[in-house]
Amino acid sequence: MKYRVRTPEGELSFSSILELTKAYLVGLVAPEDEVQREGDTRWRKAASLPQLAQAKKPPRHFLADLHMRWALILAAIGSIAAFSFLYGSKHIGALLVLAFAVIGLQWFTRWQRKKTRRH
Repeated sequence: MKYRVRTPEGELSFSSILELTKAYLVGLVAPEDEVQREGDTRWRKAASLPQLAQAKKPPRHFLADLHMRWALILAAIGSIAAFSFLYGSKHIGALLVLAFAVIGLQWFTRWQRKKTRRH
């Protein structure tokens, strides 16, 4: 049975509930998008369909998140900078602190922008 989906960007069609579920799991279809089954006249929210409501996204590996990778890079740079200040060259330590600050500010502003786009 075919399904049509209305999104703010346009309309999509899927040949089966399995295809629709896969699209829902990867984020192509949002819970607030409207779905119509072939032969029906009524549009329903995607989240109200039992097959989609029960579909669970597989857990993501923590390194799959770009922000987590940036946080790990920042932690590494910060650790090396601290070690360099304590036991090595103050100039290298200062450059690493500068790199830490620049990358940290960039990461933080991207995170804030992403956070405000969700709301």
